[in-house]
Amino acid sequence: MNRSVAIILGAGKPLGGHTPSGRRKAGQDMNVLEWQAAALRPLEASIELVAGYGAGSFDRLDNEFRIHLNPDWEVTGAAHSLFCCDLDPEKHHLIAYADILFENHSALALAGSDDAISVAIDRSRSARRRGSREIVELDEEGAPRRFTTEAEAADAPFADLVGLIRVPAAWVPALRRLREERPLALRRGHLGALLQALLERGLPLRVVDIAGDWIDLDDRGDLARFLFGSKAETLARLAQRVSRASIAPQVAFTVAQWRQNPSSIMRDILTSFPNQNLAVRSSAISEDSFESSQAGRYHSCLNVGCDEVAIVQAVGAVIASYDESTENQILVQPMISGVKASGVVFTRTLDHGAPYYVLNYSVGERTDVVTGGGDNTRIAYVHRDRICIPEDPDFLRPVIEATHEIETLLDLDTLDIEFAVDTHGTVHVLQVRPLAVDHDRSRDDDVRLSEELSAAIRLHGELAAPVMPALGRRAIYGVMPDWNPAEIIGVVPRPLSAALYRHLVMDETWACQRAEFGYRDLRPTRLMRQFAGHAYVDVRASLNSFIPAVLAPDLAARIVDAALDRLERKPQFHDKIEFEIIPTCLDFDFGRWTDILFRPAGLSDDDLSHVRSAYATVNGTAFRMEKKAWSVILGYEAALNSGALGPTSEIGRLDHALRLCRDKGVLPFAHLARCAFVAMSLLRTATARGFLTAERVEAFLATIRTISHQLSADAAATARGELAFPEFVARYGHLRPGTYDITSPSYAEAPDQYLRPLLDMEHPAEPHQAFIWTLQEQAALKAALAEIGLEPDLAAFENFLRGAITGREYAKFVFTRGLSWALDALAEFGREHGLSREEMAFLDLEDVRGYFAGTVPEAALKSMVAANRERYDLASSIVLPPLLLAGPDVRGFVVPQVRPNFVGKGRIDAPVRLIDGHGGDDGLAGVVALVERADPGYDWLFSRQIAGLVTAYGGANSHMAIRCAEFGIPAAIGVGDELFHRIAKARRIELDCQLQKVAWT
Repeated sequence: MNRSVAIILGAGKPLGGHTPSGRRKAGQDMNVLEWQAAALRPLEASIELVAGYGAGSFDRLDNEFRIHLNPDWEVTGAAHSLFCCDLDPEKHHLIAYADILFENHSALALAGSDDAISVAIDRSRSARRRGSREIVELDEEGAPRRFTTEAEAADAPFADLVGLIRVPAAWVPALRRLREERPLALRRGHLGALLQALLERGLPLRVVDIAGDWIDLDDRGDLARFLFGSKAETLARLAQRVSRASIAPQVAFTVAQWRQNPSSIMRDILTSFPNQNLAVRSSAISEDSFESSQAGRYHSCLNVGCDEVAIVQAVGAVIASYDESTENQILVQPMISGVKASGVVFTRTLDHGAPYYVLNYSVGERTDVVTGGGDNTRIAYVHRDRICIPEDPDFLRPVIEATHEIETLLDLDTLDIEFAVDTHGTVHVLQVRPLAVDHDRSRDDDVRLSEELSAAIRLHGELAAPVMPALGRRAIYGVMPDWNPAEIIGVVPRPLSAALYRHLVMDETWACQRAEFGYRDLRPTRLMRQFAGHAYVDVRASLNSFIPAVLAPDLAARIVDAALDRLERKPQFHDKIEFEIIPTCLDFDFGRWTDILFRPAGLSDDDLSHVRSAYATVNGTAFRMEKKAWSVILGYEAALNSGALGPTSEIGRLDHALRLCRDKGVLPFAHLARCAFVAMSLLRTATARGFLTAERVEAFLATIRTISHQLSADAAATARGELAFPEFVARYGHLRPGTYDITSPSYAEAPDQYLRPLLDMEHPAEPHQAFIWTLQEQAALKAALAEIGLEPDLAAFENFLRGAITGREYAKFVFTRGLSWALDALAEFGREHGLSREEMAFLDLEDVRGYFAGTVPEAALKSMVAANRERYDLASSIVLPPLLLAGPDVRGFVVPQVRPNFVGKGRIDAPVRLIDGHGGDDGLAGVVALVERADPGYDWLFSRQIAGLVTAYGGANSHMAIRCAEFGIPAAIGVGDELFHRIAKARRIELDCQLQKVAWT
């Protein structure tokens, strides 16, 4: 027969929600009553429940519980509920609220004495009840003096009343007498009122402090706060409950315990883990809290030999990394053997708290590569609905399922979990901590985000089928191929930037340029699509547009499909499609395409001959188009100088200005850019074939003088007084760091930030650097030119190379002048209608046109801005893959490894500086500048003596790649978003362009 009975008081209505307190979830497949029953099991007590609110939900309770009903639960308190029970004088009684959780050792601590009624308290005041908390005032000896509420407390020491008491059998008759008397104060009173009545009757009461070992389930996250302790405590508590992961056994001890009795602890370690390598890790009291994770602050030692000397050294190293507190712990566990992968999973994104599992992982035996800042890591994103978990690598699914189990156990979805997976597929949890990031995000945001992903999947499905003139069985979308919106307007562009880019380039100009160049005519296909607000290039359309128009559709379709298949196999080439996925001209190494593309496409020898001849015509077009495009762009510049656009206040001229910019500025720029791609392809393949060395190509490029050198020269002339500063501003004032961004000030708007500092720089006169091909190079190049059907005229060849590369940069410089005028005009429109530049960025171009057409009233502009901003904010929190192969990829994907485009052969080790684009960055000499996406507006950087450059986006032939080659600056262009943001947190970077290596500290 049980000598003890536990009475759970659960009659009242919960403070939040509609589920009765005892029925509330307390982890996976467990409610509060089941938790409490498990905690009481060591007492071997029978369990009784007093129900009231929602009593019907307890009808099917296990026979382990005896149920009493408090019919007056709406007008009575916990004390009255207690009196609904029998109160057997032969048994000890443990009484608890139904909305608290406690550990079994807390229940055992109350059972430590039968001489007094034991009352659980919390001196730390860590409880977080709603309303007035029940407290106990304590006398000087720490004994209970009065039970009351916090609102009525005197100025005296007090502690929280937990809501857990034990009444030994000897004192149960006193409870029975109170039940018979039923004083009015107890009818509505809770346990505090009951204890005060017992205290007034002279019964002995003792308090037991169980601070940190209980929690009341009032708020979301309370369960997690209860289970979270130090690193060691959290792992120990979870080890008893997880089923989808393994948590290794441990020996944990405080600094004080180690100093007091190291030999005893040493025996415990050696006995627990004989002949095993050990992990000796920090478990500080300041680590892993809800407010601050302190991740990586303290020392840990891995692969420590299981001998006393090694353990003493490791423990000493951990303690040395702590502050003075002797309550910090050290955690010792066996090392995991046979590790095949390890990493960290966040259950929400760090920047927005968006609903994704974010897994940073590394394949290999080391378990500290990710947490230690190594660069050999991958990253995967899986939406929290877990519908689309990538099957490769195979350990992602078990890691995510183990993570979800821990979330459920903790009732918390903002976690940071360190894991390892062994060769048997077992997931080992090494650490669990809350994400110490406060995101202003509601659950409605999660629903809206999921709806956006569903819409993106539907859109991808609608666009997947081929639509003439585009050929190819399926669609692939990328953020960095071809016209590269990630570099130009950003992955998630604001509405005005996206509208301008579509109008000037992506709707028609891109296809017009390709058709005029001799490629397939893709008009009216649009090159850019937006999925959930993210800008993507239609790769299928892009590949089509690089196939000569003279090739038959069937042949072209086979090439497109083979190129799409190659891109899927080689996603790291998504920003290099013109060099690695499909040819765009007949270069010096054209034969390599036979094995990697044309044979897989099923081309015969006759087909190959036809294809080679077709691409040879592109070469001829490029040589002719370079001169023609230069003529058009110079004509456009002359028109601008003659005032073709007029004052920006005349907003009605906007469409005229944009058409002029598109047709006379962007189109010739696009032609010169394509010529520059042909030029760089010829130089790259001349190196591949051994006609030129990489050093000689670099030397040649260093002699090319683009508009950036002219900017430096004009700055020097202005500094010498040979050029007036207003004229200097007039020449370069239209540049801005964000070419399509209305919020980005132009140089003219902030000349003291962007241009005047250039006057203070040293501008040594640059000697003319003539470049002369060696006799061997001349012979090899002439033969190679003849081999691809071009005149073996080295002068013409060199003129083409220089004209294409300088023309591309100069044309961009010129056409952005017209675009800058349009942005200024739009900003003026905003001022006239009470809209800031920031607000104008959230209007679409069609919204402005609608205003002038009379279809959009002025009063509607503000509401349009607000709606577009809300959609933009949501889009910014969404994470999508850089290469979208199939619709479901938007819910789960592994980020492809990006191969940066290295410029030059130099090696530097220097400090890093993240550049915000506002031009006010001083002291850049000797540092590596980090620019997420760089365009002509960042040319001021090259006058600041930077040591190197790293960008997140950009291709091998991008604006910044050309600039860095021209100035001889080592650079890594297009390292990808994830690597870029890791480097941005570093102090120094080692950039080795010869070895194509990036490392940082």
